[in-house]
Amino acid sequence: MALLVALPLMGSATLTSRDPAYAAENLAEKAAELAEVRERIQATSEQVAAGSAVLADVEADIATILQAVNTAGEAVERRQQAVDDAEDQLEAAQQEVDAELKIARGRAVELFKHGSGVPLASMLTAEDINDALNRSAYVSVVSLSDRRAIEQVEAALARVDAQRQRVQEEQDSLQRVVEHERTILAEAEALRNEQGLVLAASKEQLQELQTQEQHLEADTRQLAALARRSGAGAAVSGPGPSAGGWMFPATGPITSEFGRRWGRMHQGIDIGAPTGTPIYAAQPGCVTFAGRQGGYGNLILLDHGGGIVTAYAHQSRFRVSAGECVQAGQQIGEVGSTGNSTGPHLHFEVRVNGSARNPRNYL
Repeated sequence: MALLVALPLMGSATLTSRDPAYAAENLAEKAAELAEVRERIQATSEQVAAGSAVLADVEADIATILQAVNTAGEAVERRQQAVDDAEDQLEAAQQEVDAELKIARGRAVELFKHGSGVPLASMLTAEDINDALNRSAYVSVVSLSDRRAIEQVEAALARVDAQRQRVQEEQDSLQRVVEHERTILAEAEALRNEQGLVLAASKEQLQELQTQEQHLEADTRQLAALARRSGAGAAVSGPGPSAGGWMFPATGPITSEFGRRWGRMHQGIDIGAPTGTPIYAAQPGCVTFAGRQGGYGNLILLDHGGGIVTAYAHQSRFRVSAGECVQAGQQIGEVGSTGNSTGPHLHFEVRVNGSARNPRNYL
């Protein structure tokens, strides 16, 4: 598992302004941030749960591998003892062969001293027991019982040597198993350590996100309260609503609807139009804000009374100023691409008592 990048902890914004327009223009941004943080909390919680499950599986695997390593190690020790025993048996058998050969050679010497005429050099210069047994001179001086005794010891010697080789091969094989399992164990322990770090980072990130969520919730509550006061307290001094009801704020197709978009809440609709296209007031109202505002770029807020506020974002140029009152259909600005924007368009919002509503229901 690659390590997670912790999100920066966003502290609670200090709401120094008591201007209701300030609340209205920032509420959408805070609500979007809150929705995004909650999504990340959900994703991080799932990562923590998954990481905990993986870590538990790794711990179980480590326990199983460790038990296998210990078992294989004990088997290697037992086979080593068998190898040592076989070595002892081989040494003892070799000593018996040497003793029998020494006795046989002694008898040949005695026979030579008594003038048997047997060529002693042929016996004494033999390279090994087989060479001596195959020589005619040796056969002529060593009794049949001596030969059989030597042959029996030689056979025992061969069996012990074969057993020692088999046990050694088994031990070598077991040792390779132990080394392989120790390698796997080291890899599993490294994975456990890495997964532990990832899990710790995920938990830390989750805690930071939860703290961020608390701050954003507090900010959103304060902004919503101020926005409600904005809608309830400002009287419309301009003309009343037009006979045709709500006006479409700009000429152009809707390129993005109200709702979830790119993992966060899109609080209004986007109307695609070239830069400089006129923007109209959707309803009669008074301008409570006209200026630059973060990702909204150049923004105008219109208060229509009854808790209803409309927002017109990303403008290239204003046609009205704060404090002016306008009629429905009156031009208030021009389409642009200021703020967080991928191209010229009008972002249009409708809020009732601070809560975003789908503009489609009003247009």
